[in-house]
Parts: sequence; C-alpha cells; structure tokens
Amino acid sequence: MNEPSWREIVKDLDVRALPASGLWNVAFGYVSGPRKLKIEAKGTWGVTPDRPYGPDGDRFSSDAVEKCLCPIVPRGALIAKIGGGTSDRTGFIIAVGSLCTFDLADPAAPNITPVRGTLFLAMNDEPGKFREHTGNLLATIWEAS
Repeated sequence: MNEPSWREIVKDLDVRALPASGLWNVAFGYVSGPRKLKIEAKGTWGVTPDRPYGPDGDRFSSDAVEKCLCPIVPRGALIAKIGGGTSDRTGFIIAVGSLCTFDLADPAAPNITPVRGTLFLAMNDEPGKFREHTGNLLATIWEAS
C-alpha cells in the first residue's frame, strides 16, 4: 500500500503533564470523519518529579492502571480523546505514545457511531495523581491529504 501524503495541521503543540485546567489539553478545536490523522510526540514528562518518561510512558512497570484515564495504556503515556470535555472520561480515547495513526469514519456511514468533537491530549494517569505531574511533550498532528 502507498503511504498517504500528510499535511501538518498542528506543529509542536505544548502538551502539559498538568493541564492548565481539567485533565486534558485541547489539541484541535473539532475533528470529524472521514479523515486520517497522525500524531507524533517527543520530549519528557513525569508522573512525579523523580519518574520521567517519554511519550510511551512506563512500558515496563507493573503499576496498576485500572484507575487511569485509559486502563489499557501504560502510566505516563500520551493518550488522546475525541469528544467530551476537559475534565471527564467521556468521548473516544486513543492510545498515542510517540506515534499513532488512525482513521475517523464517515459519520454518514451506515452502522457506524460517528467519532467527532474536540481533539484532546493528556498523560495517562489516575485523575487524583495529576497534581504531581511535571514537564511537557511537544506533539505534531497531521492529516492525510
């Protein structure tokens, strides 16, 4: 298969480990399908000052993650969600890490629940532990053209 042609839509977005408000950083005002998106992140942030990680989080930890925003992703990893608000767990949550590519289906497609709304980014962790977070990542977002 051929690699899509990518057009940058957000460059070096400052994704704070401790967002200015709520649990999520706003990355893009509104996304809807049909659309292909790619997110790439770099940098270091920490669940605590003495536990720094890159965008893939603590891949080798045995920490329980069932209370994290996304219970199937390592603690400290970059995650995204589409829809919902800055302080909730509603919407469609996606594991991102250092690189993620995903398709948003056409909302008019039959038997498909449309995924659309604000695109948010955050560190995967338990909401009650966010006040201990430090640092930030830089994320770049592309869409297929």
